[in-house]
Amino acid sequence: MVSLEAMSPGEYKDGGAGLQIRFGELSTPFGMATIFRTYRGICALEFLSMSHALEQVQQRWPNADFVTDPESGQSLSEQIFQTSKLVPEKPLALHVKGTRFQVQVWKALLSIPQGQVSTYGSVAEAIGRDRRASRAIGNAVGANRIGWLIPCHRVIRRSGLFGAYRWGAQRKMAMLGWEASHQARP
Repeated sequence: MVSLEAMSPGEYKDGGAGLQIRFGELSTPFGMATIFRTYRGICALEFLSMSHALEQVQQRWPNADFVTDPESGQSLSEQIFQTSKLVPEKPLALHVKGTRFQVQVWKALLSIPQGQVSTYGSVAEAIGRDRRASRAIGNAVGANRIGWLIPCHRVIRRSGLFGAYRWGAQRKMAMLGWEASHQARP
């Protein structure tokens, strides 16, 4: 569904200098969101108002040039949230900003099947860490800024509790329910 590319250490250090980030609002099955993308891919999908999301993304990419692009938001929404299937016709490119550990965790999240959940401990084991690294995994999961596409909503506590979610527990439940209801039936 997605391909994930991390920014280089130099790009990270430069805070997006020389980078143009286009953004717009999109309608999703889980409410309005704001999507941001560079020429290399989607760099944020925030379930926040455009002004609040822009403020958040500008803090992470302080030297980038931001350009409003209202049309791209809706066309990406149609590609991301196809109701006939959960896999877009072509993979979406993601351009992430994170530490090596965070990127490793986010890649592991991409392997959790749609409509299913995993625990923080299981994600730790998937990247070769001890289950006791659950807290560090939780921090990396919580740092994800590309909602839905990097499926942090699929990670729950070992006890079965949903735990915290950046964009609200109700939205997390709605996402899991939506995925489950759109799974292909045998």
